[in-house]
Amino acid sequence: MSSGVGQVSYEFLRQHLKTLDKRALLEEQVGFRYAQQSIRAIKRLLTTYANQRCELDNSRYGLYLYPNEKWNEPLLYYTGLGADHASRAIKGYSLTIAPSAASTIRLYESCVLPKALTLPEELRRYAHDWDVAGADALVAVDNGPEMRARSVGLMFLMLLVILLFMPPRRPDYKGTIERIFQTLESRFISALCGYIAARELRAARELRVTDPRYERVLERAKARANMTVADYEKKLVPAILEDLNEPHPQYKRRKIEVYREAQALVPQLFPTGRLQLKSIFSLTYEATLTREGVQVERFKYQSDELGLLYRVYDGPVQVQLPPNDIRTVLVFAPKMRQPIEAQLVPHDFDFPVTIELARMVASRIPESVPSEEFAFHFLHTLHQLQSGAIVLQPGERQRAVAQAATHASNLPPIAKPSAATESDTNLDSLLVGTEMDRVD
Repeated sequence: MSSGVGQVSYEFLRQHLKTLDKRALLEEQVGFRYAQQSIRAIKRLLTTYANQRCELDNSRYGLYLYPNEKWNEPLLYYTGLGADHASRAIKGYSLTIAPSAASTIRLYESCVLPKALTLPEELRRYAHDWDVAGADALVAVDNGPEMRARSVGLMFLMLLVILLFMPPRRPDYKGTIERIFQTLESRFISALCGYIAARELRAARELRVTDPRYERVLERAKARANMTVADYEKKLVPAILEDLNEPHPQYKRRKIEVYREAQALVPQLFPTGRLQLKSIFSLTYEATLTREGVQVERFKYQSDELGLLYRVYDGPVQVQLPPNDIRTVLVFAPKMRQPIEAQLVPHDFDFPVTIELARMVASRIPESVPSEEFAFHFLHTLHQLQSGAIVLQPGERQRAVAQAATHASNLPPIAKPSAATESDTNLDSLLVGTEMDRVD
């Protein structure tokens, strides 16, 4: 290199850069939000142990699946995964038609809790081998609306997790989960019937109006579908375990071994207690406490403690509704140290009901139906979902019905309820088992 007048030393350049306001310069170039994230050095963040940083994302590719065996038309499902940044171990998964705040909460719940609590009953035999769980210090997500929901932010806040939002169109900022998706797609997902690649799915959405060829791409993928959601889960979990036993790209040891060795130095952190779990992994609603209790959407909740609270307070409260089981909620009121647990009224089911299933069923029940008959209509619609006898009503979205049918397939078989009519109801049948039972 020839010496010249224009050359400067590294020390001179370093001293000059120290005088610049890099934050103000970045704000002018890319805006306040991205400048804030760049200053925090998200891309250069290195992790040294397991459960230090987790990355969440939903797949860009799709897979046409049937909600249950009775469903006639397949729909496009997305797979959500959570991965540990240090060990590259997959922590949990979720399946959904339309990603939402509830699906994101389910996804991170499957990452934090032991697999014996989150896996379906027929897949819990894999829980011993898939011993990856625990809360993280940092969680990196993209800017999707399902990740930016208020309920999702409150979930991370109650777990004391720092939430990192990646800038749009920068998948390299959370490259761990992107590489895992690419590995599963190339080794496992792409060989399944009903698979449609991310580029084809993106082109079909953007150009299907102007180019009918991409409409045929979706139709061909839909025609090849031959699995239900339960069948796909039975193949997905072994594929995840196979990836866990792959060598780590840096340490050249199995990923699950790297994760387990880290737990000897940094123990796992779990939320403890039933009430704590219900309050953390829940959707948050604002409601008003009334004489009848609290109402969330079309569901009313009441308890003796809420009745006592109404005597001294009738203002706004916070309601925590678990998306996996809406039978009970937690009500947080001002100046109350402990939440109040309230039950769904006036019906009581002996099986968990998800929020998507409850919304779909409640939308089919007219407002004029008395509360005493709500349980009958609920069970009747649930039986239709399981038997495949459901028919779309005007203005009803097929995705909402299919998501409800997916959750209904995980419940025990529901027998068709029989309504008691006036013709077959007499006084003797009403008094059976009481002290007024007529003695012949």
